[in-house]
Amino acid sequence: MFKMTYRRMFHTICSLVICLSMLLTSSFPLPLKSAAAVDQTVIDQVAGELAGIYFWLGWDAAGKSDVQAARSALSGKDTAWIKDQLWPAFGTTYLPINAAVSAQFGGDDAAKTAISVLLKDAVTVTLSTSISEAVTGFANISQDQETVKKLLPGISLSQLYSFFNYAQTTGIKNTAPSVNWESTFTSNDYASIRALMSEWLRLALANAADNGYSDVKTALKAIGWDTDSIAKAENVILQAGIDPDYQAEKALLKAYVRYEAHFSGAASAPGQKETISYVQGGSATGSLTVLGKSFSTNLQSASTNPNITATYNNGSLTVSGGNAGDSAEITLFYTSKDSDWIYKANVAVSSGGGGGGGGGPAPVSDVVGMDGGTVTAAGGAASVNIPAGALDKEITVTIVKVDAAAVTQPPLTLKLAGDIYEFGPAGTQFNKPVKITLKYDPAKLGGVSEDGLKVYYLDETANAWVAIGGVVDKVNHTLTVEVNHFSKYAVMFEAESPPVVLTDIAGHWAKAEIEKLVALGIVNGYPDRTFRPDNNITRAEFTKILVKAMGLAEVHTGVTFSDVPAGLWSHGYIGAAFKAGLVRGYEDGTFRPESKITRQEMAAMLVRAMGKENEAQVKAGAQLNFGDVVSIAAWANGYIAVAVEQGLVRGYPDGTVGPLRNTTRAETATMTVRFLDASQK
Repeated sequence: MFKMTYRRMFHTICSLVICLSMLLTSSFPLPLKSAAAVDQTVIDQVAGELAGIYFWLGWDAAGKSDVQAARSALSGKDTAWIKDQLWPAFGTTYLPINAAVSAQFGGDDAAKTAISVLLKDAVTVTLSTSISEAVTGFANISQDQETVKKLLPGISLSQLYSFFNYAQTTGIKNTAPSVNWESTFTSNDYASIRALMSEWLRLALANAADNGYSDVKTALKAIGWDTDSIAKAENVILQAGIDPDYQAEKALLKAYVRYEAHFSGAASAPGQKETISYVQGGSATGSLTVLGKSFSTNLQSASTNPNITATYNNGSLTVSGGNAGDSAEITLFYTSKDSDWIYKANVAVSSGGGGGGGGGPAPVSDVVGMDGGTVTAAGGAASVNIPAGALDKEITVTIVKVDAAAVTQPPLTLKLAGDIYEFGPAGTQFNKPVKITLKYDPAKLGGVSEDGLKVYYLDETANAWVAIGGVVDKVNHTLTVEVNHFSKYAVMFEAESPPVVLTDIAGHWAKAEIEKLVALGIVNGYPDRTFRPDNNITRAEFTKILVKAMGLAEVHTGVTFSDVPAGLWSHGYIGAAFKAGLVRGYEDGTFRPESKITRQEMAAMLVRAMGKENEAQVKAGAQLNFGDVVSIAAWANGYIAVAVEQGLVRGYPDGTVGPLRNTTRAETATMTVRFLDASQK
């Protein structure tokens, strides 16, 4: 399988005609293993290589949503839409149907139909956000191979593989001196980057055609096409209401750029965060490369651990500080660590037996090959046993103790029974299960049975801890579990919270609902043991309640509201709600977290949480039997209609629904309990 620094970039920026030009292979460049037809094995390998892009796309909630929206929009279009509405926009200029092509397909219309199917399949693959989507897309493209044969008769798949391999390796290098990519890239202007990379690809294709691949050039010429017309053609499908502002392409390009950002002093794993390790008292210093080139533009930095600092100047990154066992996540960014960051990495500080110097060893590391082996850390507190045949190549296994404060916090109902350990290289996948063993501390259980212990791993894409079980050894106080990939792992248990007795809800009409939410850990009283049920609640407070009721993890990326800074207590809850589509904010780009929430706003969030957004849109004009319907905002009418239908909202004794009334804490508890009950039906 060949490795090419820029190849994945073309997946992210390819236009629909570039997808066509790549002819099954280069919209996502395929491994050049053989000239055989595209089979499932090759498709799986390609999808595996793309996992890195999808990993980084998962750190960009808004961008991933843009890609999914574009893919959804395209799925709603049929072949006739491309052939009848869009073909005139590019077919005559770039992809003409000449007599030779018409004859191969049995007429112009049949040719346009077949090519339109290929175009849609190729763009659908381009708009993937996960391996499963990419595999499905490639399966569809494989059915289009007959179209390729008719377009370029006499050109074998072997020749096409070789041609595009030359373009993406030698052709890129030959044309690099004439492409001023770095100054464009450092402008952080993704529209310009996209245009530049399209031009670079055009030059690379032309270079390949003129250097030993005249047969491909001749075949294209025979049907009235050439490399210039292919590479210059605009992405008509995406621009015709699918991705008009290039937001999907921009998101994929960002993910790729982050995938191809590497620190010379880090232990790397394809498509995952790198790990920078050094000895306490020392540091790690090295260069940052992006897209295979030294990146000299100065960037700002941030660290999740105040004791660990990262400094980046003139292409050199230095990470230092912290004590043995400390860890952090560092971020390099232009102006905002949440939106325009370019590099993230984990940091691990080890004791190393004393001494300084940069680039010290990870807390524990060992080389394991195809014959397997065992790596143990922290005196047996964490270990992994890798059986023979689980690996295809030799890797350096690392085990790092992680600062619990530097990672996604588990839900309040879960408690740590030991330390968190990250096994690396991050994201490593195994051919067969490997066994991870973690120690737990019985003193942390607080009387909870050891039989209730489970190993959890951190799903960094979903930003949530996932239970995977494990076998308890009560003698040695360990849990052993089989896994097929490396990640962060910890032993946890479900805590039995002591009952909370609130002093101001006796006799209150919402007493039962309040006590239920308190018991579930969704709401809490005040330090003076009061609940203050008749106080109004803010938009941020209710967002937190709903996020916790749904079991969502906090999300600290992709929060773009101008009045929700990263340090705000509700930042993670608002981020989770935004990612889940529960909140949208106001037209001026604010969220107004401290404003009192109205009943119609709360109804809208609850209806969205139930997955009934479409029903609310359908019922936007529904007639409601409340005395104050004139007070209901037009946008909220459908939400209140569904909320009433689902039993979430019931109105007041005077026949009103009070859409603009501020919601009390008692009303919030009641509607949240109704939401939980309705969700279980």
